[in-house]
Amino acid sequence: MSARPGARDITSEIEDLRHRSAYDQTLSDLFEYGDAVYTPKGLERFLTTPLDEFDGLTGLDLIARGQAERVVEALAGDYDGLGY
Repeated sequence: MSARPGARDITSEIEDLRHRSAYDQTLSDLFEYGDAVYTPKGLERFLTTPLDEFDGLTGLDLIARGQAERVVEALAGDYDGLGY
């Protein structure tokens, strides 16, 4: 598990991802589902909490590893009512 930056850095990291989503369809899908399911703080919590479905990693960890599609799949499941 990697160490995550502080709260201010997390907000900046998520905002950077939002800007990149204009050029990346997977990130665009991530924010489309995330914004539909969660409040901004809820999405931040989802992306920064280690989850069993992510093998103990956070959503931000997976995105950094090039596995954003796993995060999108989890958000799509939450959107469809399949989440926990």
